[in-house]
Amino acid sequence: MRDPTLGGLLVQWQAARRCFEVAAPLFGPSLGALLRPGPLRDGQWTVLADHSQAAAKARQHVPSVEEALLHAGMGPTSVKVRVLPKSGLG
Repeated sequence: MRDPTLGGLLVQWQAARRCFEVAAPLFGPSLGALLRPGPLRDGQWTVLADHSQAAAKARQHVPSVEEALLHAGMGPTSVKVRVLPKSGLG
């Protein structure tokens, strides 16, 4: 029997990855390497940044990312950038 909670998380994760695929070209390769997709909940998608400087640069791109997601038919209505450093594990 499949766990509906895990299935829902998988769907959310896949949607967040698709959002990141749309947004990544707007960030460019150097900034994009410091970012990763975060959660997508209630119409808000979060981009996670490795450090505060990357987050500040990514925030400058939020309007164009929101527009690109809208044109791509993606669901989030707003984008937020948060700092969450990568863990050294893995």
